[in-house]
Amino acid sequence: MRFYLALWLAKFASFLLKIASKFTSMRGTNFPGEIALKICPEFIGIISKPEKIAVVTGTNGKTTTSNLLVSLLREFGFDVLSNEYGSNIKSGVATALLNGVTWRNRSTKEIALLEVDERSAIRIYPYMKPDYVVVTNLSRDTIMRNAHPEYIFRMLNTYLPDTAKMILNADDPISFRLKEHNPRVYYGFDQQPEDPVEDTHLVNDAKVCPVCHSMIKYKFLKYDHIGQVFCPDCGFASPTPDYAVETVDYASDRLKIRTSSGTNEFHLISDTTFNIYNEAACIALLTELGISAEIIAQGLEKVTIVDSRLREERCGNLRIAAIMSKGLTPACNAVLGYTVSQPGEKEVVLYLEDKHELAVSSERITWIWDSDFELLNDESITRIVITGFRRYDFYYRLLLGGISSKKIILVPAPEDVASQLNLSDGSSVFILNDIYSVPERDRMIRDIKNRIGGKV
Repeated sequence: MRFYLALWLAKFASFLLKIASKFTSMRGTNFPGEIALKICPEFIGIISKPEKIAVVTGTNGKTTTSNLLVSLLREFGFDVLSNEYGSNIKSGVATALLNGVTWRNRSTKEIALLEVDERSAIRIYPYMKPDYVVVTNLSRDTIMRNAHPEYIFRMLNTYLPDTAKMILNADDPISFRLKEHNPRVYYGFDQQPEDPVEDTHLVNDAKVCPVCHSMIKYKFLKYDHIGQVFCPDCGFASPTPDYAVETVDYASDRLKIRTSSGTNEFHLISDTTFNIYNEAACIALLTELGISAEIIAQGLEKVTIVDSRLREERCGNLRIAAIMSKGLTPACNAVLGYTVSQPGEKEVVLYLEDKHELAVSSERITWIWDSDFELLNDESITRIVITGFRRYDFYYRLLLGGISSKKIILVPAPEDVASQLNLSDGSSVFILNDIYSVPERDRMIRDIKNRIGGKV
């Protein structure tokens, strides 16, 4: 009776929130799940679930990957249960499951595709046993919550079910070792001509062999510690990908992925390396679910990365690219590297805002010193405009990264950023923003377009 009381009260709360959403911009909330868990802590374990459950977890890329998978599965005609408008912690998962059952606790969905925060493993997997687990990567993350990647590895390795089929990144020396006795497949890259073999990054959390503790070497490196490794002393090495990105044609937006059944061509949804990994992860899971390469290829022609993660457009001869750079983590290294690699002159806007109740803590800026802002010390970058609460911290960090103060402009308010840009014809503007900064980012883009006479 406690479970049904939790179910009915939470469903009633969800019903009221749906009515409220018609008059507000609110799209999702954890509140119904919080009610259910408060009344019945075992709610996630008791509630009826779809026949198949897949989860996406990892440090970076899980939101993009899970949203792409939800869009693709719906495109293929599946009735999908997801937490795309809620959170990826326990209450968010409970809310999603709640929306997939009747008042009598009968499941109404074919498949669940859930994004799950890696720290929530201890709270979710004892109650919910996914059939498939996609892991994007394990990287250095928010130090106050996640400590070190090996800590998160141990948590996932302990609480992920022994029965789940693992979809793992073959190029992540940390996460590809998860649940070694589980059934598994790997996705990753073949070596590309431009890939370096030497690690020059400021921080690398996979320098030491986990077997013999010798220094590992790279066959090639993509970004941070992501790449194929081997240990010259004991033979530890990256696995061979079952789903290997063979070639990427950036000019025609195509990529080829090789599997045991042959090589197939797909639409390239983004030319950023980290999103190519996300796309490969999607293709791997969908194939494991029994969907043909031809059907997947057709679906990828129709989906895009959500606007909050990546927004790119042209206004005349000016390229404007806004990329979500996850704050409080050196994940921005991949974004910085991508920005510098793009052709032509570039202006960069850093708006990695720190909107949090603990923003005054010095721990909140440790990630800045784990990030390779030295990458911005490049001749192609003509100006760097910094705004937001932490602008002086970033200013100091860029100076110590060797970047000339003549290139850097501090702007107190984000609404004044556009007026400080040169916007030279044929150049690019890269806006690197945090997840909390999307409304201000969109205003920057509008202001830039107004300045050059583009359509708003």
